[in-house]
Amino acid sequence: TTALRSYVPIEFGNTMQDVDRALASARRDDFRTIVLILHDPETELPLIAQSAERYGLNNGDYFWVLPETAKINRDLLDSLILQHPLVGKLISGAALIRPMEGFHANLNEDSFYLSWQSQSTNVVDLLNKMNPVGVTDPQFH
Repeated sequence: TTALRSYVPIEFGNTMQDVDRALASARRDDFRTIVLILHDPETELPLIAQSAERYGLNNGDYFWVLPETAKINRDLLDSLILQHPLVGKLISGAALIRPMEGFHANLNEDSFYLSWQSQSTNVVDLLNKMNPVGVTDPQFH
């Protein structure tokens, strides 16, 4: 039987040697889900992609997970894929997970959401009066 292991944190610097050591360890220990928590994704993702190619960790047998943050977003990934094709290969089929905001968890306790929901036509009328925008104005949406 296969023992279920929760996780093993592997920290590494941003040199190719550090990345190789971390991914060699993940491969040796036969981890199939790899969650990346990156400090400098613009530098680290290309290194990880090169190392993953070298160690055969981007062949579809491994599941890569990246949290969507201010540093890791679709625009950055698109840019990195153009500059570093191996990044595209690495994240093809990867999960880009967006952290859940507090109001998603419990809307009834989120003061901003409750205030936003309680707006009435009076608020809209007041805003329109303060900043009138006609239907034909370019700012009208």
